[in-house]
Order: sequence, then C-alpha cells, then structure tokens
Amino acid sequence: MQKLAGRSGQCGRTDATDCGGAVRAGWSLGEADVGQIEQGLERALRTRPIPSSTEARLRFLLARNRGSTRKVATMLGVSQRTVQRWVSKRAEARRPPGPMQFRAIEEAVLDGWQPRVRARRRAQAGRRRRYELPGHVRRG
Repeated sequence: MQKLAGRSGQCGRTDATDCGGAVRAGWSLGEADVGQIEQGLERALRTRPIPSSTEARLRFLLARNRGSTRKVATMLGVSQRTVQRWVSKRAEARRPPGPMQFRAIEEAVLDGWQPRVRARRRAQAGRRRRYELPGHVRRG
C-alpha cells in the first residue's frame, strides 16, 4: 500500500486519513464537531450579542412573554415563585439559579434571540447556490 502524505507531507499514514484526523473522501465528523459547527453558524447569524448576565437573560425572557413569570417558569421547568425570587429587587429574597437552571435559561434565550434576523439570514443562505468571491480578489 502506498503511503499517503498529509498536509505537511510528513504524516506517514497508510490509510485514507490525513494527519488532522478527518477522512479525506467522506469527511466523517464526530457529534462534537457537528455541534461546534452549528454553534459557529448560529453565532454568525446573530447581529447583536446575547445578554451576558443571568438577570439580563431573565429580563429578556420576561419581556418576550409579556412579563408573565408563570410562562417563563413553565418554559424553564421551575415554579413561578422561583422565577419571582430570581428577578426580585430585594437582595435578601434574591437567590441565583443553579447550574441546571442556568443552562435552561441560556438555551431558552438562545432559542428566542433575534428570530427574524436568523430566519432572514437562513433564507439568504438557502438562495445562495455557490460561493461568491469578493470583487477585489484577483483570479488566475
């Protein structure tokens, strides 16, 4: 069997895999790779950064649900009183959400952040059939 050279030409592997680990013919990607690609595409679709603090994320969810703590609570899988504690202005009543609730808040915000912008950009990407080079690139 003939040795195949990788990107640097010094790999020395005898199978169809290059030195980076990706299969040349099929480009088989793991689930983690696909997840990273999806996250990168979602980041590219956003025009504004998502709220960074938990309080800002909860304010966004409440505004999206017209101030209903009950709707936000059912969306996150917690009680209405828990959401009321999280957004309370009294410092002694406020308690930060746990790690599982933090992840649920983050996912809910990511799902609802800029839906029109994401839909418009996905439609534009679907209409584009080929990669277009910028006009200032010299060809040849």
